[in-house]
Amino acid sequence: IRDRYTLDKIEVRRHYDTLAKLLLKDIKDRSTIVEFLADLFDREPLLDPVFYDLCQRLNIKKTIAQVELRSNRQRDKIKGVKLLGLLGKVSDYHLCIPLLSRDEIPSVRIACLKMLSRSIAEKDTKIIGAVSALLDDNDENIRLHAFNTLVALKVPALGEVITDLCKNHPAMRPRLYK
Repeated sequence: IRDRYTLDKIEVRRHYDTLAKLLLKDIKDRSTIVEFLADLFDREPLLDPVFYDLCQRLNIKKTIAQVELRSNRQRDKIKGVKLLGLLGKVSDYHLCIPLLSRDEIPSVRIACLKMLSRSIAEKDTKIIGAVSALLDDNDENIRLHAFNTLVALKVPALGEVITDLCKNHPAMRPRLYK
């Protein structure tokens, strides 16, 4: 039912709606739902209202910042970032800005950039500023993901950004033009 319900069209979801609600009614294990939603984020669906209700019942959105994003485990932080991508608003995305720091593990930073590139943070200057600062990062993958995030956020003057990246990091030119 997971794949059928979460990834199908609205008409199919309506068909399974009652069954899904019945199955989710007795779930109390937060970690199971966190794992499920993190996996769901990777599949890029629209989150169905039954899952919003479940998350609200388990206080998942309220505890992401205290549990997953503060964890010492890379895997938990990435799950938290994915949950923010599914459940959050632009103001919630600001919780990811500290995770873009050079002190953070690259996979966590890249997860934040991927989430932000799928977000609705297009006009958020704080997020755009934090992502733009990564264009001078030492890690080429971080720079590339930062650039892709800026493209997804429809930041103006991308031509200048490309010119600067090619000038400051000539080895990136082939990857940028792809």
